[in-house]
Amino acid sequence: MNEMVRWLESRGHVARSRDPDNRRVLLLTLTTAGRDLLAHCDPLVGAIEAELLGAVPEVQQPLFRQSLELGYAALSGPGEETP
Repeated sequence: MNEMVRWLESRGHVARSRDPDNRRVLLLTLTTAGRDLLAHCDPLVGAIEAELLGAVPEVQQPLFRQSLELGYAALSGPGEETP
């Protein structure tokens, strides 16, 4: 996770700051560049998802999505939430 945050920060997509209530906590904020990138990528991700789900019969799509989320959770490790 730290490497991804550093990568995003080095490209100006997120900014880190200390939590004023708990100096041990780092807060992440999406920058304008990060919001622009997200706005650009969001429809692309939607198109990929639609293409992927298009290969799955509609009645099976909820189960397919749930299976993907379970696989993601298994790979993410403890304490990580599914998107």
